[in-house]
Amino acid sequence: MKSRYEAVMDGIALSSVSSNLIIRDIAHGVANPAIETASIAKRNGSFPINERQNGASVAITFELHIYSIAERQRVCQEVQRWAKGHILETNDREGQSLNVKCTQYPSISSALKWRDPITMIFTAFEKPSWEEKTPSVVEVTGTSEESPLFVPGNAGKALVEVNIQPNATIENITVSVGNTAIALTGIGATTSDLVTIGYDEKGFLFIKKGNTSLMDKRSGSDDLLAECGVINTVSIESSASATVTFTTRGLWM
Repeated sequence: MKSRYEAVMDGIALSSVSSNLIIRDIAHGVANPAIETASIAKRNGSFPINERQNGASVAITFELHIYSIAERQRVCQEVQRWAKGHILETNDREGQSLNVKCTQYPSISSALKWRDPITMIFTAFEKPSWEEKTPSVVEVTGTSEESPLFVPGNAGKALVEVNIQPNATIENITVSVGNTAIALTGIGATTSDLVTIGYDEKGFLFIKKGNTSLMDKRSGSDDLLAECGVINTVSIESSASATVTFTTRGLWM
């Protein structure tokens, strides 16, 4: 059945599970900030000491217009399989995706009421905000260069990944994004090396020269962060020429 709504998980449309499935609603929960505060003795009010994002959530409600109770249960199980995916897209948020886990699987609550709506809920954990599918990318070449980088979005700051391709042997290099910077010293990277600053699927930072970790060569900020919705300045300061690519994805509430 045709619906004006669509959800896609890992490239598979929910509507493709069954021609008798109709999506009734897609409801979004915003990734609101969780703010820790402290107070000063004998003063009114408080001040924030720590802030982090809770995960966005998505509730998808659908109906299975299948009179056979066995077939309806079978199709619901196929939807459960679909819900085990990770990268969710919805057609009301074109160009964005959310890394999710299913936190409420769909189930048949009544075999009798075969047109009752069924709801499943997804929550983002490691990456709590919707991401732009198209990355924002800028490349600079030289020893002391800077460039503007616009990052779309409205959800704070996005992690930035960096590829460093030396054009001569590099011992030291500092890469900066806005007011964050990571310095690498004594890395001995040649023209045959690729140095990468990136994040794994859990969001943990890694810095490598080829397959060799350079985490013990770093200093500076914990992460490279770009402010969403504005133009950021990215720059390099290097002991020899390098071609450096900055890549990030805008974040949305």
